[in-house]
Amino acid sequence: MNDTNKLIIEKGYQFHKDGDLNQAQENYEKLLKSEPKNFNVLVLLGTLLGQKQSYEEALEKFDQAEEINNQSAELFYNRGIVLNALQRFKEAINNYSIAINLKPDFSNAFLNRGYTKSHIHLFKEAIADFSSVIDLNPDHDQAYFYRAQAYSKINEHQLAINDYEKIDEDKYHLLSQKMYEKLLICDWSDYEENVSKLKTKINQGEIIRNPFTPLLTLDDPELQLKTSKTLANQIYPESNILGSITKYPKKEKIRIAYIASSFNQSSLTYLISGLFKFHDKIKFEVIGITFNSPQKDKVHKNIEVDLSQLIDLTGMSDFEIAKYCRNLELDIAIDLNGLSTDMRIGIFAYRIAPVQINFLGYPGTIGAAYYDYIIADKTVIPEELKKFYAEKIIYQPHSYFVNSHQALQIGESIRDNTNLDKLGLPHDAFIFCCFNNSYKITPAMFNSWMRILKSVNTSVLWLIVKNDDTKNNLVKTAKSQGIDLARIIFTKFSSLNDYFNWFQYPDLFLDTYPYNSHTVALDALWFGLPIVTIMGKSFPSRVCASFLNGFNLEELICESIEEYEKLAVYLANNERKLFEMKNKIIKNRTVTNLFNTNKFVKNFELLMNLE
Repeated sequence: MNDTNKLIIEKGYQFHKDGDLNQAQENYEKLLKSEPKNFNVLVLLGTLLGQKQSYEEALEKFDQAEEINNQSAELFYNRGIVLNALQRFKEAINNYSIAINLKPDFSNAFLNRGYTKSHIHLFKEAIADFSSVIDLNPDHDQAYFYRAQAYSKINEHQLAINDYEKIDEDKYHLLSQKMYEKLLICDWSDYEENVSKLKTKINQGEIIRNPFTPLLTLDDPELQLKTSKTLANQIYPESNILGSITKYPKKEKIRIAYIASSFNQSSLTYLISGLFKFHDKIKFEVIGITFNSPQKDKVHKNIEVDLSQLIDLTGMSDFEIAKYCRNLELDIAIDLNGLSTDMRIGIFAYRIAPVQINFLGYPGTIGAAYYDYIIADKTVIPEELKKFYAEKIIYQPHSYFVNSHQALQIGESIRDNTNLDKLGLPHDAFIFCCFNNSYKITPAMFNSWMRILKSVNTSVLWLIVKNDDTKNNLVKTAKSQGIDLARIIFTKFSSLNDYFNWFQYPDLFLDTYPYNSHTVALDALWFGLPIVTIMGKSFPSRVCASFLNGFNLEELICESIEEYEKLAVYLANNERKLFEMKNKIIKNRTVTNLFNTNKFVKNFELLMNLE
């Protein structure tokens, strides 16, 4: 290479380093005219084209470079990045693997391979890659962070906590993430201290990486609004890069898109499938869009039948999905994830439809101006609490919570005592239960349950747990309260059919607070099981009360933990009153609007005719 060409590549590399990709590209291409087989420049240009999202051109440069030298780890590594961006995940993994074979201490190749494997739900293999990074560099924060997330996905929450504790909590805004992992296994060792720190961080305007944690621990809609606003403004600010958007000319059908991480089996799809089924396909073109569905299950295929289109955009960036959605000319876009663990509000920050709605998946405000509406009812957001929601409120006339119990033809649960022994349940005791996810159980709630058990001598408490860490932590707490451990029965979730059958055995459901039972509360009522709840001020603390209002069972709604305990003990000791409650639920089940999915959809469609 002569001095002139050396100067050209040096200038090009400096432009590249400084982020001036156009000038860098001009220099690289100028050099390639005189030296078309310059390996290093071909790799640099391929990398640059990948950064400019000119992926196919990038691959051409990498192919040309490989013909010259197929022993460069950097070549295969950079090609892996481009293939990953093209959603060619298996090819990306293969290229990272070649890079690692050529350079066994290539930590970035291990990191990216692990990240890609996580993306397609190969979590155990991803953990092995992140562990390799850590072996090479024990202070690699990003590897610990990614490994913690992968551990969480396979329910190894204690291992996730261990990894988070190796990272600077304040630097990476990890308090809420670590708290959430601890809640998943009912580890309350520093609960009060962490809740206090969480409040301080929210009030100081710090980013709360997992906004779900404040919902689980704080009955404070003002703090939840602050959390959402900070996250939306600092991480997902509104972008006009795609230009402004106005209402499209009126079409034959209103084009409405429901956007979710996936429509595989989950509580979300279990609830919303009836909405898709009963939508008026003459008036609405109903589109489903997913962004995290590397595998499709039977539920996904069943839902596809009831949609005009089911589009899988797995692997695409927020910007790429937003561009795709703009081309669809959607009239209404409905976010079914919100700020849940699979959040992708960045898609909506680009404004993909003239009307954007927050619905169902996240019980709270998203706090961003680019969400126009939130769907609610008068119980979950009464007039006096509207000020804590950034969105305008679309009120469903009954409950905001769509469900598909009738549409799915879920049968009745008839008591069969032959399975009591298999489940470890006593034949002659009063059975309290809570089938909620363990992360909803707070120390205050569990202590309340222990006091209830002490007040009702012939009672037991039945809980569903996902792992032994959760069980061991709850056993430890119960033991410290002097409770006979035989009075707490733990069951692991096995199947949906088994879960439905379990509702025949309990006598009374004890709800959680400040995050109520939502889907599970509906299941309990469907099977005729009374539920005692505490209604607070935040959205998730009022959902069960909304259901009970639909059954005219206001007497099961409490406003304090003392009232809650008193009512639970009263019902356990008053067989006649409890029997009346059960009969009332069973009688009202067929007449309440709560389970009338068809009527819900008709009301919903009227509200979607937004002017």
